[in-house]
Amino acid sequence: MLLIGPLLPSGGVTRYVKDLLSSSGRYEFAVFNAARVPKNRIRPGTGYSTLLNAGLVRAIRGALTTLAHMVVFPWAVHRSAASIVHVCGVSYWPFWENAYYILVSKLARRGVTLHYLGALDLYYCTRGRLERALVSMVLRWPDRIILLSDRAHQLAASFVPSERLSVIPSNVDVSKFGPHEHAPVHEDGAIRVLFIGGMDPFRKGVLELLEAAAIVIKSNRNVRFVMSGGDCFQEVERRWSRMGLDTYIEFLGWIPEDQKARVYQSADMLVLPSHNEGLPYVIVEALASGLPVIASSVGGIPEAVVHGENGYIVEPGDAESLAACILALAGDADLRRAMGERNRRLAAEHYSTEGAIARLESLFDEVLVE
Repeated sequence: MLLIGPLLPSGGVTRYVKDLLSSSGRYEFAVFNAARVPKNRIRPGTGYSTLLNAGLVRAIRGALTTLAHMVVFPWAVHRSAASIVHVCGVSYWPFWENAYYILVSKLARRGVTLHYLGALDLYYCTRGRLERALVSMVLRWPDRIILLSDRAHQLAASFVPSERLSVIPSNVDVSKFGPHEHAPVHEDGAIRVLFIGGMDPFRKGVLELLEAAAIVIKSNRNVRFVMSGGDCFQEVERRWSRMGLDTYIEFLGWIPEDQKARVYQSADMLVLPSHNEGLPYVIVEALASGLPVIASSVGGIPEAVVHGENGYIVEPGDAESLAACILALAGDADLRRAMGERNRRLAAEHYSTEGAIARLESLFDEVLVE
């Protein structure tokens, strides 16, 4: 199996690639490393939709790296003994790079599977008519497409035969994230709200979270906000300082993989009011950790978090509703515990890495016999 995806220090797609490489399934993977120059900082408000979201220099270096990948990729496919090329796909500019990899692989008469790890619905529905037509054309090329949510599946089924489509959501090794046997107790007695912003906290709703935090603190000064992410938090920190929130916010920086479980276990809830997602890993990690989740209604999140059952769903940008949900969970330990227990069971039944690998391998089997 030739696996196409980035190998970088961090990032959701890199994590997916590493999970496949470390899996003990029936297929062996060789990697074509499609990584570009890492984005250390993203300009606030740009997201993924613009090529210059990390500056002109990085954009030029990234474009040159992509061109180099495209030059050597046909030779990589030719010398590979793989029967199937498995593409780890995302939206916006990388989509078109992946389209090239898919086309070359099909011309080389290899089976092609695409695991679309981005927010297909948000990408497709915000494009112009011509780009939507081209996207739908490209998505007809792979032998199988794996999507993160039923929402994305429903959209893709409007232009791709349904027998080529499957849903395998983001997943987690449940054994690495222990359940909350009891509510975490902190020396200061505070309720801790965890936000993991990654490289681009603005896309993940950090500005609305700061607005919500200011509202929450006025009603309950026993709440603390624990935040994690990269260099972009320098700008975020300046904002929360101007808002007078320094006392109520703790910044962790990047969380090493071997410390993630401890961080989740020290929190009382996860909050992720994103503007653009497929199904982020932090959601399924929180489920596996037994945390109630407050998140936005984008991508596949509402399929993992059911409002009022195992967490709350808010609309992107709605700071007041976000604050109300945080206050509701902060004031009810029994509710947090009940939602957390439900999430732990949900993760084991529907979001385990073991189950996802088994379903993925069955799709590979189907492609091989065609």
